[in-house]
Amino acid sequence: MARELDISKIKKSECKDELCDCRICLCEYEETDELGVLPCKHVFHYKCIQEWGKRKPNCPYCDVEIPVVKPNDDRAAKKQKTN
Repeated sequence: MARELDISKIKKSECKDELCDCRICLCEYEETDELGVLPCKHVFHYKCIQEWGKRKPNCPYCDVEIPVVKPNDDRAAKKQKTN
């Protein structure tokens, strides 16, 4: 079973990051892109950071560990409802 990383989803319009591109794929964010925000506040394309997290559960920018959402955690239940 794959572990679920603690990554919040936002739209580009909600992004407060001054950088306008994903530091994993190096592509600029589009208005329709889903972005993933890590607990360290770094932003990436949601799909990029999910794939990255499968190989290395650390932020590609600052190397802080990406926490895992525990099954009984409220965030895990909230993510299940929105999917």
